[in-house]
Amino acid sequence: IKNGVDLQLFHANGNQQEYKKRENLQNKFIVSYIGTHGLSHALDTVLQTAQLMREQENIVFLLVGEGAEKKNLMRHAEKLNLQNVLFYDQIGKNELPGFYEMSDVVLVTLKSLPLFKKVIPSKIFEIMGMSRPILISVDGEARALVEKAGAGIYAEPENAHKLQETITGLMADHEKRRKMGQNGRHFVEQYFDRNKLADAYLDLLKKLIAS
Repeated sequence: IKNGVDLQLFHANGNQQEYKKRENLQNKFIVSYIGTHGLSHALDTVLQTAQLMREQENIVFLLVGEGAEKKNLMRHAEKLNLQNVLFYDQIGKNELPGFYEMSDVVLVTLKSLPLFKKVIPSKIFEIMGMSRPILISVDGEARALVEKAGAGIYAEPENAHKLQETITGLMADHEKRRKMGQNGRHFVEQYFDRNKLADAYLDLLKKLIAS
């Protein structure tokens, strides 16, 4: 029984533009990474991608969260004078939906290591619940899940040029992004509703006790 998502908390409410206005990001195409800024998350590649796209004034990268690499990433972004990258501190669970909804594309990234081919980051289910398209830069089971759902698109891990190419394609196709978001929501409603998974887990425990 895999992780699931609280569909009552993680659902889009149609307020994307209000959230963007709140952060003074009107008319921006927002690519977000929300989560741990650690050694495993390949966020230096996101900064490289931002550098490649620095001349495109309508795009901004949000890096939201904390972790061992946060200060190094901030120093690197400052050194590169990346005006299209904004760092946010860690946010509470109840604030997460607003940041997801504000985003046009949400990144899920890890380093290109065999270990991560068996990992499914739980944020994938939250992003699907929010009806947002996923740019999945993790190979293996996580990629397979996103592609099965039709909820996102894959870009090779730790490859800034592939990330740039994929983001550019998504920017140009609003309908594709909308459809991916819609597919993701339908997928988690069907298979990853936390309430349904909790019931299934309880049923399993009852069967084990009875045996």
